[in-house]
Amino acid sequence: MINLAPDKQAVFNDAFRILKPGGRIMVSDIVLERELPQVVQESIGALVGCIAGALLKDAYLEAIRDAGFEGVDVMEEKVFPIDLMASDPTGRAIVDAMDLPQDELEKIAQSVHSVSVYAYKPTQG
Repeated sequence: MINLAPDKQAVFNDAFRILKPGGRIMVSDIVLERELPQVVQESIGALVGCIAGALLKDAYLEAIRDAGFEGVDVMEEKVFPIDLMASDPTGRAIVDAMDLPQDELEKIAQSVHSVSVYAYKPTQG
């Protein structure tokens, strides 16, 4: 997952660099619809669970475009249900460590999305 890389732009830049003209990428990753609370951003459990390192969706897509890719398209997007996060051992540990009210946890869960993104390297530079 690219969201675990500290410099996501460098990852997309490298992908662009190594692809032949006309080459394509398809990336599945975690993105956010809104900023996470500070307690989540600083949580080791949330980082390990691929949540704390996630970018806002628009920034993620812009990083792909900034690398030079074209035709950037979200092919699939899903919200992570709170019950799925709570039943996962890592998710449960994150929830327990944050000690947040249920309504705040639901807002966080609704802002965490799984996306599949397609893009291609243009044939002409």
